[in-house]
Amino acid sequence: MSSYLALFYTDAVGISASVAGLIILGARLLDGIFDAAVGAVSERTRSRWGRFRPWIMFGALPLGVFAALTFTAPFPGDTAAAVIWAVVTYGVCGLVYSIVNVPYAALSGVMAETPADRVSMNSMRFALGSIGLVATSVVTLPLVGAFGGSSGTPISIQGFTFTAAMFAVIAVILFFVTYRTSRETVKPVRTDRVPFKETLSAIFTNGPLFLVAVLTILGGVAFYSRLGVIVYYYIYSANAAPLVPLLIPLSPVAALVGSLVFSRFARRIGKRNLFIIGMAVQVVALTALFFVDPANLGVVIVLTVVHGLSGFTIPLTYSMVADAADYGEYKSGVRADGISFALVSIAQKLAFAVGGASVLLIGIFGYQPNVQQTSEALQGINFVVNLFPAIIGLIAILTALAYRITDAQAAQIRTDLNTGTIAVAKATRRG
Repeated sequence: MSSYLALFYTDAVGISASVAGLIILGARLLDGIFDAAVGAVSERTRSRWGRFRPWIMFGALPLGVFAALTFTAPFPGDTAAAVIWAVVTYGVCGLVYSIVNVPYAALSGVMAETPADRVSMNSMRFALGSIGLVATSVVTLPLVGAFGGSSGTPISIQGFTFTAAMFAVIAVILFFVTYRTSRETVKPVRTDRVPFKETLSAIFTNGPLFLVAVLTILGGVAFYSRLGVIVYYYIYSANAAPLVPLLIPLSPVAALVGSLVFSRFARRIGKRNLFIIGMAVQVVALTALFFVDPANLGVVIVLTVVHGLSGFTIPLTYSMVADAADYGEYKSGVRADGISFALVSIAQKLAFAVGGASVLLIGIFGYQPNVQQTSEALQGINFVVNLFPAIIGLIAILTALAYRITDAQAAQIRTDLNTGTIAVAKATRRG
């Protein structure tokens, strides 16, 4: 339901767009910082359940509780009490989410060894996540309206609260299923407890890992920043409010298809090259959307689908994290899946923070909830939804050119680790 959080704050609770943007931005930055701590602790966890799976098991229920509380508002209106409640509930929700999500993301690095398997696993993870995003996007507003009772409006606090509670129950169940059905099979070369200082040293000397983190930020901003505010584009720019439940899922559905269809090409042309191609498609589609009349829904839909099909760039970066973690272990002898994925999770949170703060930008352009927007506000919405992520996508393409680990090198590194080789391959010394 994160796609509707800004709408909940502005149009249901009554918080101003600028303040809502700051709440989302601050919470995302806070739990991004917290990711590092979770990664460090989970990395050093030793239990009969593994290093990462216990965190999913014990964090699932608290996450469900605070996810539901985030969509409550006992003090509605643009008041200090409403803002404080939003800051506390969403802030704590983000922290608990880190406790679950960082270990969950790290699982792909300890469940699959080969680059191809990692691409396949992360693509499937992204695809199934897209299905969840599509499902919630389609049914959220109808459920909000149905649960709204006698409020007389399709966007109500009560409707959002009951809808969020229902989704939270489903999420908790699925997290427990994940815990029960996953297994950690990739073990560190070193079995002793590595000093934390040594782990940090291994991370900070891992150039490819930091480059992947930068690509995660840029790619995430380019793809996700528009999702947090695109509902405003459809309601106010395209005047298509009744079609929002059908329009919102366009990008996630297309991303699901793109992830399943195009990720396999990573085996032929490499993850980096496929990432660059995907980002180029996004830049072209978003630039075209910026110049298209939003009322021309047919063209908007086609370009939105094209943009969504290139969403396979997101799981590609997670596959690159696992390769970079292997490289780090190969170079230093220290395996740091937890902190590696925490670093990239921080990058993703920064991307989400920018996306969430996009509502702050439309507030600067003059957006006011539940009224006819000025031409300046409509231009601002169009810029934030389309041209801004296109610019970020272009920067991502230029950055990706510096990533040097090929799939062949990644496979050789994994083979050498399995056979006990510790020396760094010459081909990867430049990282």
